[in-house]
Order: sequence, then C-alpha cells, then structure tokens
Amino acid sequence: MISIIIPTYNESKIIGGILDRLNKMVSPSDEIIVVDGLSEDHTEDIVRRYPRVKLLLSPKRGRAIQMNLGASQAQNRYVLFLHADTLIDTRSFELLKQEINSKKIIWGWFPIKLSSNKLIFRLIEKGANLRARITRTPLGDYGIFVEKELFQKIGGFPEIPIMEDIEFVKRIKRAYPIGVEIKSPIQASARRFEKYGIIKTFLVMWTLRTLYHLGVSPSRLINYYKDIR
Repeated sequence: MISIIIPTYNESKIIGGILDRLNKMVSPSDEIIVVDGLSEDHTEDIVRRYPRVKLLLSPKRGRAIQMNLGASQAQNRYVLFLHADTLIDTRSFELLKQEINSKKIIWGWFPIKLSSNKLIFRLIEKGANLRARITRTPLGDYGIFVEKELFQKIGGFPEIPIMEDIEFVKRIKRAYPIGVEIKSPIQASARRFEKYGIIKTFLVMWTLRTLYHLGVSPSRLINYYKDIR
C-alpha cells in the first residue's frame, strides 16, 4: 500500500531504532526502502540486519538524488518520504492509511512535533504547522506523501543540494494544488536547534530561504548549511 523511503548518510546512531519501530508498524503490503548516500560509518551494515528493509546504495550523496532512487524502486501506489531523524508512530501511520482508503487523496503531509520537551518548542511547532497549513507548503521533515503516478509525472525531486523540498512541493501544487494534512503528528528532530540555538538556527534557515527566493543558486547556499549527526 505505502512505500516508506528514507535517505541516509552517516546515521548509524539512530537508524537501528527507527527501523525497529517501522518493522513493528508496517503491514505486509507496505514497503521500507533505505537509500544510503555513501555513508562512512556503519549505517549500511546496520540496515542489512533487517531483511524486511530494501537497501539501495546511491552512487551519489544528496537527499533529492537518494529519494528519487528510492521512489524509482518503490512498488506501491503511494510513497512516503521520511528523513532519517523523523519518527512516525502507529497511530499516525494508520490514520494515513484510513484517509487514503476513505478519500481520494493525491498528496499531503503530517504536522510535526519536535523532539524536545522544552515549552519553546511547542510554540515553534504551532508556528511551523500553521505556516504549512496556510501556505500548503510543507517542508521535507513533515513526512510528505504522494501518489507515485503524480511523483513520476512531475519528475520527482529536483536534484539540487538544498531546497529540494520547497521546489518539489511547488511541482506538486502546479499539477495538483490540493494537499491534505493528516491530523496526527510525526516527530521531527530538534537536534539542529539544540546544537546551534534557536535564534541562530532560525536566522540561518530564513536567510537561506530568502536568498534562494531571490535567485541565489542551491550550490552556493549549501556551503552555509551544515549537516548535523
């Protein structure tokens, strides 16, 4: 029914726990695909311990490249893209299935809950979820799902080093403007906020997005965006 696609790069600290959770949650008709992008740690070895999981090795690193590769091998009608540090629980996954079965849903996303108990993160979540709801423009860590047929029709993710999620949703909306928010959250990582601080992280994120909308190329912007592991 649903193919879950997870791009990874040096995620040995967390990928085992994520796959343990997914293995308990999915049904035989679902599919878990991990696409590794030249990890230099033990990510690949850990994923190979899970016979239920299809491991694909991308010849190039890049979230968009990896997700496109995963989608090209997906066998199900819907593809769900999860960042390696995003957690989905059984309730949210089952609600997605119910919505798919009961309505004609082409694409959509989940609201997010950040992985920190601090009160300030509840406020950040509310603002982020409201923005996605009003603009119908979720970001990559919102668990975007889409019918594979539409994914193929729009050409998948643009293979750029950053802002691929924004461009992907633009492509979707041009073909099918109405997306659906599933009314149950998934957990997005707060590790960037925790490492660099809330104010600095927001400044970097909004500066990068503003520069992108002003026409600065993703190949330049990626130099100012640090991976967090």
